[in-house]
Amino acid sequence: MHHPISDGSSRRARTYTEHQIRYNRVRFFSEEGCTVYENRPAACRYYALGSMGVRKKDASQVEDIYFLVKEDHCRGHEKPRTISVADYREEQGVDVYDEKNREWRDVVLKKRSSGPTVGRPSDRSKQLFDMCSYDPDSFREFIQTEGFLEIFDISSDQMST
Repeated sequence: MHHPISDGSSRRARTYTEHQIRYNRVRFFSEEGCTVYENRPAACRYYALGSMGVRKKDASQVEDIYFLVKEDHCRGHEKPRTISVADYREEQGVDVYDEKNREWRDVVLKKRSSGPTVGRPSDRSKQLFDMCSYDPDSFREFIQTEGFLEIFDISSDQMST
């Protein structure tokens, strides 16, 4: 029987990423440009503006920090342009995406800032994280197991989404 927790999730994610880097391909890019432009993900909307969330020691709020990413393959830097971060974010429509991603970012930040025990997760914890992040089919299968449902109270409405 296939077990939903395996290193397959992380291996798939790494293999896909390495392939994209090695062959310098973007999945939805053609000779005419982006084929999913209106529905492009937040990473595409932000590029070449890098961002990261930082929670300073003893601070309750996460501070967003932005920086310019310059890579040789990006032709967007060939034409000089001055624009504020706020205007760029508005132009790209990232607020909706940021709102959806904020809770997930907070989970990642919490895990990283909780000290050496939590900061260095076990292999099992890494496998769970990878499955939840990159393998929704296995995650869906995992949360329907008897052991999971004995621990967590999940409504049938939540299970169907």
